[in-house]
Amino acid sequence: MSTNSLQNVSPAQDVLSSWKEIACYLNRGVRTVQRWEAELQMPVRRPRGKTRSAVIAMRSELDAWLKACPVSARERVANAESVPGMLPNRNVTEQIVRCRHLRQQVDLTREEFQGSLKRLMRTLGGMLPAEPVNNRTETAKRA
Repeated sequence: MSTNSLQNVSPAQDVLSSWKEIACYLNRGVRTVQRWEAELQMPVRRPRGKTRSAVIAMRSELDAWLKACPVSARERVANAESVPGMLPNRNVTEQIVRCRHLRQQVDLTREEFQGSLKRLMRTLGGMLPAEPVNNRTETAKRA
């Protein structure tokens, strides 16, 4: 769109009132623009103020947001390197698979640790006498 055509847009035409309209305006899929809202803080508004309600967006705000987004490969790599655990040479799908695998490993390790802790407590419980022994009482009984 040219600058003149953007200036001639009426306020009513500036509003995009659904994910589908936002996606069409940005030439992307609905899931992509929803992900951009969650991960990249794409400017959308929710009239009811709830997290899962209908959305609206202003064309002018989306245009400004697009201009402010990093677009060069160098900027994408710099942003990926600033996030711990993100590897710039892997795509997002590989990162998601890696995160899921790590999550499963953490869950298994947690279960193993809990089992080991329970066995340790049982062992320690078996080593303790049922009643506390008073040394003076034991000495008196022997004499």
